[in-house]
Amino acid sequence: MNKRQKWTNNRSRIVDALESNAHQNQYQNMISNLSLLTVQEFLGIKNRLLFLALKNGSKECADFLLSKEASYNSSEVLRKCEYTKMAEVFNLLEELSKKYEEKELSRDMSSVESKKSYLINRLIDPSKVDANRERVDFLFKLVSEGFFTAEHVKEQIEVNYKDKPEKKGKFISIYRELALKELGI
Repeated sequence: MNKRQKWTNNRSRIVDALESNAHQNQYQNMISNLSLLTVQEFLGIKNRLLFLALKNGSKECADFLLSKEASYNSSEVLRKCEYTKMAEVFNLLEELSKKYEEKELSRDMSSVESKKSYLINRLIDPSKVDANRERVDFLFKLVSEGFFTAEHVKEQIEVNYKDKPEKKGKFISIYRELALKELGI
């Protein structure tokens, strides 16, 4: 008995395989594995598969699932994606929201600046920065690539930590580095 025959007897294996396909952008495998599901089973998991595809930047899988009327919440996707993939995921969400404008998915990505503010805040959260200093390095990488502006980062630090001087002190080095980068040093 081959793998596909075994999977038809064990539905959870098909779902596991589909989740893996969406996670790793294995579009062809996903299409093949979807053929093993009933329409009702697909309707029951399509939004979960889309969430996994978007969260991991799997463009082809996400595009296919959106074409099949799957839906998502961009805030939830941005909250759950790995911080190292946030720019890739954000750009994918923005691209797909433009492509599927008529399906009102673009409304979910309408406030791009507030979504970027959220991403900055997620990167500079003091408890997370204390646990992983690489988050700040990644933030600088995104600034140097033009994904964030130095002004926007400074603004978010000021807004979020103006009444918390004990936490704002942690970000003085970020301020300095941003100022040096702006000066080209």
